[in-house]
Amino acid sequence: MHENKMLTDQLERLTLLDPLTELFNRRGLQKMLHRETAWVHRTGEELLAILLDLDDFKQVNDTYGYTVGDEVLKQIAGKLVSTLRATDSVARIGGDEFVILLPRTRSDDGANVAERIRLAVSERPFQVNSNEIKVTASLSLIQLGSKANTVETLLNQASDVLVRGKHEGKNRIHADLKDGF
Repeated sequence: MHENKMLTDQLERLTLLDPLTELFNRRGLQKMLHRETAWVHRTGEELLAILLDLDDFKQVNDTYGYTVGDEVLKQIAGKLVSTLRATDSVARIGGDEFVILLPRTRSDDGANVAERIRLAVSERPFQVNSNEIKVTASLSLIQLGSKANTVETLLNQASDVLVRGKHEGKNRIHADLKDGF
């Protein structure tokens, strides 16, 4: 019986986490998003989300290889986790894209968190073997409402802000903090 419980727990863990970074994957993010939007619906408190896209990360993989690129992604995951509160959720949703949920966070505090994240990624090169790899990130910061309870809705809203913002330049934070939907 105990062994079955352990196997079930391990299987659930595998279905919710990205195997490379051990952050939430899309399914894990969906679970957290559902919980947080339900809280927003009950309390009216704010929920912010950040979409982080590494700038020109394909060049890292092309120059140093995927093994080094994977190590950089793991180090970035560690920086994200160490920069955030225990109540925040972090997910790797694709190759070089991450989503961070900031529950019960006011807009101005969210902007400060986004800047801390941007600096954590871009201030110092990542050390992999004997390589120093400089990486920057572009981020979009959005406010979510209780109806934005799917990952696809979140990504559509955040991606629109990010794409519009990248025309102004990379390694920046682009925000749309009007009431979420």
